[in-house]
Amino acid sequence: MLILLDENLLSKKLKKPFIDAGHIVQNVEDMGWRGVKDKELLALADRQ
Repeated sequence: MLILLDENLLSKKLKKPFIDAGHIVQNVEDMGWRGVKDKELLALADRQ
């Protein structure tokens, strides 16, 4: 499962348990999408 987390600092702490469980986890900073808002962010994520 691919999990996309938002920009907040908590997302960095949340990544490890999901990765340890075998999931692929990215946050918007990893994807180069920092500052992208709601609808546009969903459209970018949908293309992945």
